[in-house]
Amino acid sequence: RNLLKLVPDFHDAELTIGLQNYVVGDLPLPVKMLVGSMGVKGSKKRGIETLERVAREGHWARDLALVLLIDLYKREKRWSDGIKAARELISRYPRNHLFKLQLADALIHRKLSSNDSSDADQQEVLIIFDSLTTSEKNENGANIYFRYGEALLLLGNSIAANKQFQTVVNASKVEPRLRFLSQLRIAQCLDLAGKRNE
Repeated sequence: RNLLKLVPDFHDAELTIGLQNYVVGDLPLPVKMLVGSMGVKGSKKRGIETLERVAREGHWARDLALVLLIDLYKREKRWSDGIKAARELISRYPRNHLFKLQLADALIHRKLSSNDSSDADQQEVLIIFDSLTTSEKNENGANIYFRYGEALLLLGNSIAANKQFQTVVNASKVEPRLRFLSQLRIAQCLDLAGKRNE
């Protein structure tokens, strides 16, 4: 805040202020009243507006503000805003698979939450995961196959999701936790497909 008094146009300094505003504004009412008595105030709306200003007018912290905004937009169920922010980051960092996963997640939830959402969202999700599974043949591969399976399961395709989870289970280098979660998801897929005994 002191830096902003000296240089009001240095919007990068507002990054932590915006995040603090959002976090304090999201606290349960009793906790918010307690911290308010200590002089700490916040508002989710003001926090998001501040982070949007950093993303728009900031210099060094612009991309970090966008990363934070994607998660906050998703938390607030502002799927279209999250999609827009993820696409902006993908255009700057096309090789970063995490931004593509964020985009796919926001597209899936927009499709699920809106009756008038077209099948274009679902098609884009499938394209994203198909490109990630063909390009990611490293340590991230199992995580991406797992996320692909989760996406397919959310979209109602338990048979295709089962194949992705099987890929994770059969992979040689997989964290035990991820293998176990994949086995549980396989059972869920089989149950949804009416093949509980398998």
